[in-house]
Amino acid sequence: MSDVIETLNQEAVKQIDEQKHLSLELLQKAENLLDFSANCGKSIDRNLIITILYNQAVIYQQLWELTKCAKYLDAVIYNLEIITNNEPNQILFIKRLYFLATIKLQLCAILSQQNLHLEASNLAIQAINNLQQMFKISLQYNEQKVSNSQLKSSRQQQGQYIYEEIEFKHELLLRSQQILKIIQNFISDEIISKQEEQQLSAVMKDLFNWKINQEQNEKQFRKKLNINAKIEQRSLIGLLNENEWIEKFNIGTIMQLKPKQYQDICLEGEYLYEFSQRILLEKILLLSIGYFTLATECRFIENEQKIKFQYRKSQIYHLKSLYIGYNIAQSQCPYIEHITRSFQKHYNQNLNPIIEESIDQKLKINSCHLERKDHMKQLMDNLQKRNKTKDWNTGQINTALIQLKQLKEKIQRVKTEEKFSIKRFQTEPSIEDTMDSSRKSIEFRKKQ
Repeated sequence: MSDVIETLNQEAVKQIDEQKHLSLELLQKAENLLDFSANCGKSIDRNLIITILYNQAVIYQQLWELTKCAKYLDAVIYNLEIITNNEPNQILFIKRLYFLATIKLQLCAILSQQNLHLEASNLAIQAINNLQQMFKISLQYNEQKVSNSQLKSSRQQQGQYIYEEIEFKHELLLRSQQILKIIQNFISDEIISKQEEQQLSAVMKDLFNWKINQEQNEKQFRKKLNINAKIEQRSLIGLLNENEWIEKFNIGTIMQLKPKQYQDICLEGEYLYEFSQRILLEKILLLSIGYFTLATECRFIENEQKIKFQYRKSQIYHLKSLYIGYNIAQSQCPYIEHITRSFQKHYNQNLNPIIEESIDQKLKINSCHLERKDHMKQLMDNLQKRNKTKDWNTGQINTALIQLKQLKEKIQRVKTEEKFSIKRFQTEPSIEDTMDSSRKSIEFRKKQ
């Protein structure tokens, strides 16, 4: 039975890009077989259940059926938590915590799109706790292995050739230890400690002026938060720019569900690969995404409750996300750039919409236009008052702009007419000149 279900899943994954409905039909058949087997009391690999349910969630997300997607992701989390809590192997426990946190953040995004922000925020907190637990266990495991390992190499000669074999385990563990020391700076028993809150609040204003001094902002931000982490840029086999992938990393890399094979869920593979530099950096980025997601959901809740800016917890969560991200990435990284701009957009309560220079500053109108000028000033004052109180909508703005445009056209028309009138009076003869000319003409004729 398990072989049949796994075959159905493999065929569904092959067709998932081109024929989603066919893939969904195959997965539903696999789900029915699983359900029948469970109700018959047969033994089923829970990893296979997770595989089938997760891939259905993938298709429902692509079809934008978010309610069904959330339903299947919730079932995946239910089964995955049972496996994780009963996992005796320490490395597999670390792997499962990472996968569990990822699924919870994916479900968090789906719930947020359905405006279920309270449920989404609870999932984000759970994911952060899972990741912190994972990092603590990783630190303990790494310390034990580093103390018991040493660099081993051997030289062998066969004919004219000399071979040198190096065991990279020791060097791998040393590198992972450096990264795990960075992680120690931002994991604790709490989501945000009081000390972190004070430290992060101190750099808040710098982020609001981020674009003013583009060259120095990141440097100042790192200096104030004491971010001086140095990550090895060369791979174990000697290639430079090992972390180049971070420069292209964005939040969609995590939030977009991707189909999985049964072997992916079983988490087969080398145990120590969990301590490779790339995997550890991915986990750090996931923790940053966890705090960013929590900040986003809390902001939605705070907006609904109309909580004042200075009391907003979401600001601190967002700053923690930035703090974690800047430990391993630069401001040019799409993800880092995204969360920085998001902070500036949503939390700088002093930023106001820019209003164009008022018309009365551009036009010099004379005393005959004072009435229109006063009217224009009144319109501008009303706009500025509405801007300060934020008590305006799109319709009111459009109405005011139309009135200003009409007033501007009237002023321009009057000025044009006035200029034309002045020019005409300057070039045409006056009545007195005309009469005088006529008199002179009559006198001239009499003489003749």
